Amino acid sequence: MPYVDKNDKICRPGEKSKIEIGDIILVHPALLKIRGYILEFPPLSIISPSCKEEIETPNWVEGYTVTGKEKVLFLEGKKEIEGEIEVKCPKFLPAITLKHALGKVKLKINDERFDGIVLVGINGLPLLLLKAGQVTVTTAQLKNYLEPLAYSTYYYISSGNNESS
Repeated sequence: MPYVDKNDKICRPGEKSKIEIGDIILVHPALLKIRGYILEFPPLSIISPSCKEEIETPNWVEGYTVTGKEKVLFLEGKKEIEGEIEVKCPKFLPAITLKHALGKVKLKINDERFDGIVLVGINGLPLLLLKAGQVTVTTAQLKNYLEPLAYSTYYYISSGNNESS
């Protein structure tokens, strides 16, 4: 459970295009004071110095702090598909946020056979899977949503609490 301080900055899902070491990806909703109002930020929101919205009061958040030790692989896709995001694990809140944020999507995915646990799919094909500590995303599109989703997976598989900020 990372601590966020006054003057830290936050982005809503999809607003930040590149994840950096030290960024915090929310995995549960957080209530934060921004511009004098208490606002709710959903999972997949990112706390990072490069975001615009400034947090006015310190708070604890449920999130994953990116360390740089994660193994995230994005594959170029060839097969174009269209459909709804399928969340395979109902406790994976960032994926539920992704499904609601994107609705029906059209993507080019790599449809080769992959081993691993499928956490998110589309039309019965894997979109995000996990094997031996590596997260694989079968498309290079929508990275502003799928990269934070991939990193948030480490919150659920990490042995430690990842409490640094």
